[in-house]
Amino acid sequence: MAPGVTVGAPAIDFPLSPLLVAGGMCVLAEVFRRGRLLSRDVEGLV
Repeated sequence: MAPGVTVGAPAIDFPLSPLLVAGGMCVLAEVFRRGRLLSRDVEGLV
């Protein structure tokens, strides 16, 4: 049982890390896009 668990843990970690990186990139892109829209609105008001 124990060897199967230790082998299973890295198998779970590998798919997760690229997903986390991709998720982080999506969040940064969304924040950047919203920041651009906000700055454009501020310029329009001024």
